[in-house]
Amino acid sequence: MTVLTEKNFKKKVLSFEYKSCPIVLQMIIDDFVFISRIIGIEAVCVRIYGKHPGDSGVHKDERAADFRDEYLSSRLYTKEQVKFILTYINCKWKRTDGYKSIIHHKFKDKKTGRLGPAHFHIQVPRDLKSLRRI
Repeated sequence: MTVLTEKNFKKKVLSFEYKSCPIVLQMIIDDFVFISRIIGIEAVCVRIYGKHPGDSGVHKDERAADFRDEYLSSRLYTKEQVKFILTYINCKWKRTDGYKSIIHHKFKDKKTGRLGPAHFHIQVPRDLKSLRRI
């Protein structure tokens, strides 16, 4: 059962994308939201299927989601909370293909050179993409 509510999505369309994304991605998202709630933060999903300049294509491939950490130049999570979440999720959802299930990073704008807001990026392997809820 999901722990997400409408307030966990920046835009309403993201809640529909969440419901149609691969089941393992949903499960990792649920864990992330649940852990965030335990530490007193209401996680906000800012992207699932949307394209962003410079991204690797995993969102377009429907197997990734991003959650806000930085908003209006303020961080929502402390460094310790980020480390805890990354460790917990990557241990629970250990991948065997050399990638992490969750990372924390910023995008660099190729035109301006400025860094975008910090966020959590959750990603599942291509092999699990076809596992969906019906």
